Amino acid sequence: MLGPAAAVDQLHGGEVVEFLTGAGAGIDGVSAPRGTTGLGWVSANHRQQLDRVRVHVADDGDVAAFMLFGAGDLRWEPLSVLWWRAVDAIHQALFRVEARYLLGRALFGTELALDELLALPRDVLERSTAGLLGPTDLALFYPAR
Repeated sequence: MLGPAAAVDQLHGGEVVEFLTGAGAGIDGVSAPRGTTGLGWVSANHRQQLDRVRVHVADDGDVAAFMLFGAGDLRWEPLSVLWWRAVDAIHQALFRVEARYLLGRALFGTELALDELLALPRDVLERSTAGLLGPTDLALFYPAR
């Protein structure tokens, strides 16, 4: 959902994955207010462009967790501090991926691996779902067109 990783560092019990943003990346042109300065009714907004996203993933086998960070300058910040819309977009994308995975498991059992389930075309999932439940709109499972 964020495009190809720019860097991956393995840590004990997890990894740190870094993604570049901007043209061609998974998140394009995201900026956030850096601060407002001004006197009286005259003010100027200084915006900080999101250049990189870093995901810290911890996995102990039974439970996985992640933390999101963003950088617009040299300093990393929790992504939610300045770029809450990016956090929302990432969580919405994760929701859709998980929903497609669970639907695929319900329809096809454990015959297909995770990558195979997520690669199934939308029309295949819609036909299989319709065979069980009747016509069903799976728009919630996919990004807006």
